[in-house]
Amino acid sequence: MIDSLGIIGTGHLSAFVCEGLRASGWTHELLVSPYNQEKAEAFCQRFDARTADSNQDIIDRTKAVLIAVRPAQMKQALSGLIWPKNQIVISAAAGVKISALSDIAGRTQIVRVMPISAAAYMASPTTMFPNNPEVSELLSHIGAVIPMANEVEFDIATANAAAYGWYFALMNEITQANIRAGLSAETAKRISVETLAAATKVSFASTQNSELILESLATPGGITAQGLKILQDSNALKPWGAAFDAVVHRLTDA
Repeated sequence: MIDSLGIIGTGHLSAFVCEGLRASGWTHELLVSPYNQEKAEAFCQRFDARTADSNQDIIDRTKAVLIAVRPAQMKQALSGLIWPKNQIVISAAAGVKISALSDIAGRTQIVRVMPISAAAYMASPTTMFPNNPEVSELLSHIGAVIPMANEVEFDIATANAAAYGWYFALMNEITQANIRAGLSAETAKRISVETLAAATKVSFASTQNSELILESLATPGGITAQGLKILQDSNALKPWGAAFDAVVHRLTDA
């Protein structure tokens, strides 16, 4: 069990993870990098954490370290540190391969993960490679953990973290359409979000794929079929797949 976690990188992603951990009842030690003193102090106050003397101090005093810096900052943040072989390095840097991390962190246990902001609400589908039972147990506090079979699959699955953001663009478009039609902003948001949540619940509960579910809903002459035809005729759906393909290409070619 991971009963002490170091944090290098006190940005949004690590904050989402720590918020979910604390909300879930995880009460163990959090030790934070002192790199940005002001942000570190705010982070500690918010999540009942402590500031380390240095990044090396974090490594020396914790069982696992969450690396949540931008990929371009990885080498600067980790270089020159002494890593014990039993240390678990949990990297949330999109596109940074295990081989590149090994060049910096040596022969530690390196696990790549990709949580999303829903971690703050204990609802993040967090992908992971390789499968590590201790990391899996830790991340289960912030949502479902989805192990990947290999690193290529992990990079492909990481594109879903981008798609997660696009769903908000879709919700906003539908919400604004409800407002234009005459609903209040509050009602428009509620019906849009609740409807998407309902679609998600049906998708989880059904043994059918989304295509078959849609086929059962878009009955000829119905309002679902009417709107779907407009979307298909204007090629409004294909660009979603194209956007996903572009992100996958970026991640797998990194």
